[in-house]
Amino acid sequence: MDSTYKDLQKIGFTENEARVYVALLEKPDSTGYEASRVSGVPRAKVYEVLASMERKGLLMVTSKEDRQLYRVIPPEVLLENQKREMGEVIYNLETNLKKMEKKDQEEPMVSLQGREKVLEMARTMVKKSGVRIFACGWPEELQMLEKDFISASQSGTREYILSFGEVDFPNLNVFQHPISPMLLLRVITTGRWLTLVTDNREVLIAQIQDKQKTRALWTKNPAVVQTAGGWVTNDISFHFVMQKIQEIIQDKPKDPGERLKELREEARGLWRGMWSLEENETEAFEETETDFDLGELWEKMERRNSGKSFNQSGIVQINLKGKEQKTWQLIIKPFGLEVVEGGREKPDLLLEMFPKDLQGIIEGDLPFNALLPRIRVMIEGDFELARVLPEIFG
Repeated sequence: MDSTYKDLQKIGFTENEARVYVALLEKPDSTGYEASRVSGVPRAKVYEVLASMERKGLLMVTSKEDRQLYRVIPPEVLLENQKREMGEVIYNLETNLKKMEKKDQEEPMVSLQGREKVLEMARTMVKKSGVRIFACGWPEELQMLEKDFISASQSGTREYILSFGEVDFPNLNVFQHPISPMLLLRVITTGRWLTLVTDNREVLIAQIQDKQKTRALWTKNPAVVQTAGGWVTNDISFHFVMQKIQEIIQDKPKDPGERLKELREEARGLWRGMWSLEENETEAFEETETDFDLGELWEKMERRNSGKSFNQSGIVQINLKGKEQKTWQLIIKPFGLEVVEGGREKPDLLLEMFPKDLQGIIEGDLPFNALLPRIRVMIEGDFELARVLPEIFG
């Protein structure tokens, strides 16, 4: 019996209300006096409890021969009401808490401590990468990642590594950063550093001293990813150009202007290689598509956006590339979202992407913002409407 009282309290009953409810189930149409006697709730409190239960709709009161008789609602009615109300509560909490989570924790900053944990995270990032890796660090850590770099390269990932010191990584794009006395002094006082950006999607920034004092930050925050990636690639480009200029000065060519033109084209080629996707890389995404039910994905997204309000209205059309080659439209309204197959209306914004990427976005495995710099989403039309897409895709 005690467990029943406790379970009733879990769904909103007070202890005395639980006792009175059970008592009136056992002896319906009881007076207040009888409810007090059977339940064990003192007479001084039982009428207050009965009045509270009446306000909550848990019992009915009838009069018979100048006596008030109490009968509680049947358990099946009580529990059905509770299921409905709790379902609404859970749905509202899920919706509202998710909105709060997006504002505060959508792209968390994760702190790591200890050299082994940092290297473990770095290895995981390299193994998961599929397109591009930017790395910057010292030989002590870079050499610990050598096997992972080589394995990723053999799988088709292109890597650009800036090393503060010599490393021997055959067939990898390694650039050497010159070491000055001031740089060595900085290492002695503050430790080495390691920066790793994979697929322009996640970043690891570490300050490495001894095993315990090593600290790092990992995040998928687009601002941090873009900043770190830009810093590494700018540094690589700068030292690449400076090394080539030094070679030109040492060779003393008859026509340095021609050599500088060649250098400009080499530098442009390096930059394009670091930031653009090759055609075969784009095809690789298409080839790895898996079968899935688009209808279920759209239903999931409609449920996710049910009850949302948007500060913009319009029609977003998504053209799927690859095997599917289907068209869907997202009709964005002030108080909801409708998904329809085909191009029924003239769209305000047009997107083109692979089904695999769409699946990753809707299921929450792939941030929409991560696709834009990787040229896996083609977009044209009203770019103001594009601002609402991250909210829709969640």
